[in-house]
Amino acid sequence: MASSALALLCGILFLQGFRELPDVFWVSGLPLVLLLFFFSPRLRIPALFVAGLLWALLHAHLYFNHVLPEDQAGNEIRVSGRVADLPQVQGRAIRFDFAIDSSELPVQRLRLAWYANPSYTGSWPRAGERWQLKVKLKPPHGTANPGGFDYEMWLYQRGVHATGYVREDKDNRRLAAAPWWSVDALRQAIAESIIRDDRPYAGMLAALAVGHASEIDDQQWDDLLVTGTNHLMSISGLHVSMVAGLVYWLVLRLFPAWLLRRYPAPPLAAGAALLAAVLYAALAGFAVPTQRSLVMLAVVLGAVLLRRPLQPLHGLSTALIAVLVLDPLAVLSPGFWFSFMAVAVIAYGFAGRIGRGNVWWRFGRIHWLITLALFPLSLFLFQQTSIVSPVANLFLVPWVSLVVVPAVLIGAMLFSLSPVLAQGLFDLADNALAIVWPAVHWLAQLPLAKWVQPAPSFIALLLALCGVLLWLAPRGFPQRWLGGVMLLPALLVPVESPAPGQFRATLLDVGQGLSVLVQTRQHVLLFDTGPRFGEDSDAGERMILPYLRHRGISTLDTLVISNGDADHIGGADSVLKHLRVRALRGKDIEALQHDDKAACETGQRWQWDGVEFYFLHPDQPETKRNNYSCVLKVSTASESLLIAADIEKKIEKRLLANQFDKLASDVLIVPHHGSNTSSTSEFIAAVQPQYALVSAGYRNRFDHPRPEVVARYREAGLALLNTAQFGAIELEFDDVPGFQPVLYRQESRHYWNR
Repeated sequence: MASSALALLCGILFLQGFRELPDVFWVSGLPLVLLLFFFSPRLRIPALFVAGLLWALLHAHLYFNHVLPEDQAGNEIRVSGRVADLPQVQGRAIRFDFAIDSSELPVQRLRLAWYANPSYTGSWPRAGERWQLKVKLKPPHGTANPGGFDYEMWLYQRGVHATGYVREDKDNRRLAAAPWWSVDALRQAIAESIIRDDRPYAGMLAALAVGHASEIDDQQWDDLLVTGTNHLMSISGLHVSMVAGLVYWLVLRLFPAWLLRRYPAPPLAAGAALLAAVLYAALAGFAVPTQRSLVMLAVVLGAVLLRRPLQPLHGLSTALIAVLVLDPLAVLSPGFWFSFMAVAVIAYGFAGRIGRGNVWWRFGRIHWLITLALFPLSLFLFQQTSIVSPVANLFLVPWVSLVVVPAVLIGAMLFSLSPVLAQGLFDLADNALAIVWPAVHWLAQLPLAKWVQPAPSFIALLLALCGVLLWLAPRGFPQRWLGGVMLLPALLVPVESPAPGQFRATLLDVGQGLSVLVQTRQHVLLFDTGPRFGEDSDAGERMILPYLRHRGISTLDTLVISNGDADHIGGADSVLKHLRVRALRGKDIEALQHDDKAACETGQRWQWDGVEFYFLHPDQPETKRNNYSCVLKVSTASESLLIAADIEKKIEKRLLANQFDKLASDVLIVPHHGSNTSSTSEFIAAVQPQYALVSAGYRNRFDHPRPEVVARYREAGLALLNTAQFGAIELEFDDVPGFQPVLYRQESRHYWNR
């Protein structure tokens, strides 16, 4: 069974490495492969491998057959359908999934945003309701940066075929209220009831009750991430299993004896436990992680129902096969790997140790085992992991599982029958969290609470996982100490830095905004921090910080903010909050909190590691924000980069008059994202770049870069490299003649990326 599960897994994983999706014709071979599996024992393992590949291929084609065609992007259409899952309200905006039942396009599920104008007095869409809406759509697309979140993969996993926003229209209207049996409508009512009473930990209670985690306070979420306890604030496998276990125990203890004499007790208890787990998972909207947990639990309880003995390895393998058959895209989720690895390492870590230690020894050992096993995987996937996780989980897991979750769950169950009693239970759960949260926050603030480093290689990851298995082998196993040695390559990843006199520049893909990282041998400068996307999201948190972790950078020597426009300063607060920044320079930086900050001015220059930095602008006061933007030139002995920020034609003309001898550069960050207010032919001719780079959002509303600007660069013999098309663009400025830009979207492309 284990070899069969691994063969199926490897086949599905093999497809995920494809840059282009194979033709759907190959799916026709799936019936033949299944026949080989059933009737040819010698070919069973290879057949399962191919079956996994073809099964995943079938799911992929079923998804892409419904993705919005590129030639339909930007069109306004009218659709009708149902609000799926719980909407997320952020100020005057709301985001929600929309399951279409009537449309002229092939799409079936949308991810929509509705930005209401200040005069809007209507009600927002609610879960389970049917609406008619006028929408403007585009195919699934996200930013692409090393170490960053793959939004396109996330949409693929959720089955979202297009994203867009609701257009203001008099015909936008609710067609029908949510039916009385709508679980999503009940979930939204429970979440709103918890949140509107202004409880300090309301966001976490809503996450535990109905899987609605978007209301968790930012500081609380940071504490959960740093302490490795964020898994507790969702309806996870731990909580589903806890509910099932509690019901199983209650049935055995509280059911009448005459009933248990008529029906075998364990199967009856297992059936009740499974039903309770299904109901609890329904409260989470059957989210993908909950489905996975439910399948794993169903395998265990199914064995009890069928009165079949179940060995740990056999049970884990059966659960793995069931999850992969139901959802082959589960392999794209980090939670999939964490879940199965945690269960596997617990079974392995206790093998041969039955009867040793008391309950607390076993409970503590579980968390130590999980932390050790997931340590290298966390570094590989997220470039960070929690050091204090075993301590935090040791007291928080039993407290949340045995006190908070039961109170929240019973309150949710009684919500419709007795709202007053439900609110009392929610208050009890909130007070329970208040008791332990100071300890969680204290642990999160410790200097060494988390380990951050560049991601290890895949080979180092495999070596580390083998090392964990050796280290956790039963006592008496020879050379167990070598397991610790095998972990070292994953922990001691060298940070790559340019040689003295050279630098690396990365134009990050931050959508419609700007952010450039310049790294010399021992120094780092960040020029601008991209846009802010909403009240609780910005480019600093979503794109810049993950990239810096990927590069092993924890300190910025200088942060430059070219101007105060939201697409340049939007992520500054997140950068200043999470990184050590030695100096802050730029314009419109008065409101930013920093001890060493000063304006940028023409003539300011400095050297780092043989690389010169020089501000060419601003040279005098300007009333227009774009025109007092900082303009920075970075030069080696033979090559240079010019970052022109948002300057317009007026300033280009002034630079031509006053700084002409300093404009020539090998690479130009095109001014103002390719707006027609900039990039005059004279300016382009003076700079004479080998490459012109544009930082612009995919299908942005300004139509940047403008066609006229693109034409001017083409006339100069240049093709623009746009982050919207190529993702992050990385260049090495060294002594080797010519440039070979690294275009991240091409380098890391998977078949789901555009």
